[in-house]
Amino acid sequence: MREDRSSASLLGGFLVGALAGATIMLLFAPQSGARTRRKIRRQAEDAADYIIEAGNDLVDNCHQLYRSTGGMLDDSARELSRKYKDLYEQSRHLLDETIAVIRR
Repeated sequence: MREDRSSASLLGGFLVGALAGATIMLLFAPQSGARTRRKIRRQAEDAADYIIEAGNDLVDNCHQLYRSTGGMLDDSARELSRKYKDLYEQSRHLLDETIAVIRR
């Protein structure tokens, strides 16, 4: 959960920084409009690539968490089931002994 917030904060910060940088670049650009547009396009493509990569990392992290918690739950469920089985067997044994004592 914390990792998700960290990724979202990083992504948000990157986008704000990219927007601020593009705005400043446009205001102070000494080159022609066509050249500036090409430069902005390249930077936008780089930003898009970064966003896609960050999204893929987030999806991978979520999948890993899903798999690891599923395994922990399976292990816990098996352990709990074993304990209930042991409790059942002990209870059954005690009940059988009690019945045997009562019927003597």
